[in-house]
Parts: sequence; structure tokens; C-alpha cells
Amino acid sequence: MVQFRFVGFSIIIFLSNFIFAQNEVKIIGNTTNANGKYLYIGYGEPGPKDSVLIINNKFEYNISIQNPIVFYLCKNKDFLYTETDIKYFYIESGNIAFHFNYEDLSTIEIKGVKTEDEAVALRKLKIPISTAWKQNSEHLSILYQSLGKENDIAERQKIQTEIDKFEAKDDSLKLELGRVGLEFAKIHPSSFLSPAELQYALSRNGAEIYFDEIKVAFQNLNPSVKTSSQSKNLELSIENFEKSQVGVLAPDFNMKDRSGNEMELSDFRGKYILLDFWASWCKPCLEDFPHLKNLYSQYHEKGFEIIQISQDKDLDKWKSAIDKQQIDNWFHFSSYANQSNVEEKFFVGAIPVKILIGPDGKILKRWRGGGEPNQHSLIQTIENIFN
Repeated sequence: MVQFRFVGFSIIIFLSNFIFAQNEVKIIGNTTNANGKYLYIGYGEPGPKDSVLIINNKFEYNISIQNPIVFYLCKNKDFLYTETDIKYFYIESGNIAFHFNYEDLSTIEIKGVKTEDEAVALRKLKIPISTAWKQNSEHLSILYQSLGKENDIAERQKIQTEIDKFEAKDDSLKLELGRVGLEFAKIHPSSFLSPAELQYALSRNGAEIYFDEIKVAFQNLNPSVKTSSQSKNLELSIENFEKSQVGVLAPDFNMKDRSGNEMELSDFRGKYILLDFWASWCKPCLEDFPHLKNLYSQYHEKGFEIIQISQDKDLDKWKSAIDKQQIDNWFHFSSYANQSNVEEKFFVGAIPVKILIGPDGKILKRWRGGGEPNQHSLIQTIENIFN
């Protein structure tokens, strides 16, 4: 039995502003040989929120919603499941009736629900890309395991070259998925799936490549869709992206460092600042440290400073990694310990992300991801500034 926290390729739901409202939904399920058994219910994100008893091989469940949301049925109250133990689908106002096999919930088919029909069609479009992404990710995992076991320097370099190639492929496939979602949103401005698809596209390299298209697609969304919590989150992400790009004044932030000293980013005005968003569990982040240490030793006295902002929630592991990696000679902040939204301000999703800020406080360059190409670009940029 494996525990999953399902997000999926085309479904990202934010419930921070979720409000129960006037749209009533009745879900009716009919089955056989399951009398007296329970189904456990989740919505928005998987996780137990309620349960329903199957009586006379039938169950009914009523819920009030504001907009279409994802609804989950699971056979396990702790949401520990295999593929046959759970089914998710979109619900919207009205009656939703279906027959199902209790032994294999994945076979449930929902007909006549507009948002669910759209989601099924969209998932079919993404299957070839998502399958290739899964295969690429599995190969990357094997390569990282091999790298961790290999001691020979030449062999490690060969493995790292392969890793860089597959990491680039990973980015390319995510970009393709983002493009599919973007095109869907352009064609379906009235779909409640569109904000999540635009959010996904924005959170990948697509932000730099087709941001203007994403912004226009958002502006063209139906007014009713724009009232959804997903749209509100998307609007904030668009604003944060625009405020954290090359050429703009870097957003200021105030946090306490590892030692409890309170500092602001603006305190470092007059220096070249490299913000490094990382975590102790992020292998690509750790692989960049030797280069950061070399740059710091060469250029710190000339006005180069490093500020690392960790996403670790285990503060002991965060501090231990700093000591183990011997990087305690520059500044360290924990966004978790400070309960800070600094990652949102700088539009940081997947890590590592590095942002170079000039003496005037304006952003000079951004790097997303690890690997040799980004490492070389960072080194070359710093060397060009100081030499």
C-alpha cells in the first residue's frame, strides 16, 4: 500500500479563498456487493474530509460549492491507496449519477459534467508528453543514484553530463505541457480549468518564453472564472513575476538570519548580491556549492555577497547542511522559520533559483535550475563584473 499526494499534470487547485456558496451538488453512486461499506471523501486536494455509507448498494452525497472543484472517492479513510482505490473527478452544480465497481474505483466514468468532460479531453492531449516525462524522470532518478555511488572522477563527470541532458529534457517536456495548457486556456476562456493551466504554464520556463500570451489569456478569461480562487492566485503570480524580472528593482524583504539577526535586502545596497533559493534535500542545489564557494572567496572583498534562502521545514537539517557544506561564511535565512512569502515575491517555484542583484538594487540576471550550463553562465557573469 503506497501513500500518494496527488497533484497531477493538469490539476492544481488552491483553496485558500474557498467559500461555500449557492451551487448545490448531489452525487449518486450505484454499485453491487458493497452494502455496508464506506467511501471516504475529499475535495479540492485529496485527504479525508468526510465519509459516506453505502446502503442497499447506493450512496448519496450532497455538497454546496461556489465553482467546479475536484472531488475524490477513496476506499481508505487515511487516503492510503493504490490506483484501484481512488477516483477523482470534477463536480459542478446539479445531479451527478454513475454506476461503479467498488473493487476498482478507477473505472468510474462521469458523463455530462462540463468541467469533467474538459478535463478528460485535456488529459488525453497530455498523455504522450506526461508519459515521456515520467520515463525521463525515472531515468534521472537512476542516474542520480549512480552518481551517488560512483567515486571515480571521470565516471562521475560522464554521469553528470547525462544528468544535465535529461534535466534539459525534463524542462523541455514541462514546457510542452505548459504550452498545451496555455492553448487550452486560449480556446476555453469560460472553463474553470483554464486558470490552473495558466498557473502551471507560468510556473515553468514558459514564464520567460510566453509570459505575454499567458497574461493576455488571463485577461480574456470569463468574468465568472476570474472570481475563482485559482484565478486570484494566478493574478498574484502574474504580478509577482512582473515585479521580479531582470531590470526591475528587487522586492525588499525583512527576515531574521540563522543567528537571529534581523536584516533587510535593502541593507546590502551598494554590493552585488546573489540570492540563492535552495534546500538541504535538493541535490542540484548542493552541487552548485563548490562554485559558489570559489566565487565568494575570489570576489567577496570586491563587493560580492551571497544570501541563501532555504525552503527547509526541518530547521535542524537546514543548519546541519550549512555546517556540513561549510558555507556558514555568508548569510542564511529560512523562509519557513520566518513565515515569509519571499519565494512568492521573487517568483520562485522549483529550486534551485539564483538571482543576481546589482548595487542599485535592480535585478541583473536570473538562473532557474542546476547543471553545468547554468553554473558556467553564473561564473562567467560574476567574472565579467569584477574582472
